[in-house]
Amino acid sequence: MYTKVIVTMDGSELAEKALPHAETIARNLGVKLVLLHVVPFPLVNDAGIEGDLERRDRHYLEGLAQDLRDRGIETEVTILWADVPNKIVEYAEQNHGALLVMATHGRTGLTRLAYGSVTDSVLHLAKTTPILVIRSLG
Repeated sequence: MYTKVIVTMDGSELAEKALPHAETIARNLGVKLVLLHVVPFPLVNDAGIEGDLERRDRHYLEGLAQDLRDRGIETEVTILWADVPNKIVEYAEQNHGALLVMATHGRTGLTRLAYGSVTDSVLHLAKTTPILVIRSLG
C-alpha cells in the first residue's frame, strides 16, 4: 500500500514521539523510512552558520538513522531548506505512495492561534498524501 514512510523530525522530543509509530509501520510493510528535516529558509544569511547548522542536524539525524538501521529498518536522512510546511508537502507528494507521519502538540484555542502549527498547515496543504498525526499532550 505504501512505498515508504516519511517522518518529520525537527530535533524536538515531540517530533521523536512519532518515530516509533513510523518505525513500526515501515517494519511491518518492509519499506524504507525517511527521516525528513526541513530547516526554515532563510534562517540565517551566513554560509558558515548554515553549514554548522546542517552538520549538527545531519549528525543528530544520522544517529537516529543508525539506530533504526541496527534494528533492520532501511533508513534515509533528508535535510531540506525552505518554508517548512510547503516543503514537507512538496517532498511527500513527490514521493508517490508515501505515508507522512508527524507529531503535534494537540494545542487548541488561543495557544494554537498564537503559535500556529506546522502539522495543521501540512494537513491543509496536502492534496494527495496520506498523513498519520501522532498527538502528544507533552
